[in-house]
Amino acid sequence: MELDNINERVKRPVFLTVLCILTFVSTGFGVLSGVSGLLGGAPSEEEIVNSNIQINQTIEQFQKLKMDGFIHLLKQIQAMTEEIYANFYVYNLLNFLIICLGLAGAIYMFKGKKIGFYMYVGYSFAGIILLYIMISSVNIPLILTVLQLVLSAIFVFMYSRNLWWMK
Repeated sequence: MELDNINERVKRPVFLTVLCILTFVSTGFGVLSGVSGLLGGAPSEEEIVNSNIQINQTIEQFQKLKMDGFIHLLKQIQAMTEEIYANFYVYNLLNFLIICLGLAGAIYMFKGKKIGFYMYVGYSFAGIILLYIMISSVNIPLILTVLQLVLSAIFVFMYSRNLWWMK
């Protein structure tokens, strides 16, 4: 018997189905968020000022509690957000395309196509790369990068456990 015929008879692994559903949900929300963000447009000056006021109020509260680590994190997030606002459409369009790559990768893996795994790997790390291309590295919280890398590596590893089933 040919390998192709054997793979057709073997059902999709349940673990792969669960992973794909998780990816469909997260990337689906990402696509909806991306479309609404692009259609809604860049935030107004008033919205940016209000956002900065809220962050500054939070920073003041952390200063009273002497939580300097969180203050630095909030200031980085504030600076990162300002850089994203400065390049709003470019950043959001590229991020939207990256999310679509992840969704397409999951769809292909769900259908048993190995190319989907490689698309998913690209998606997993492209978001991090985009941050470092569009934003000054001093404004990107290290914890954000580490968390993204760890989660990406975990999901890539879990998907890789199902490569045997894909063609």
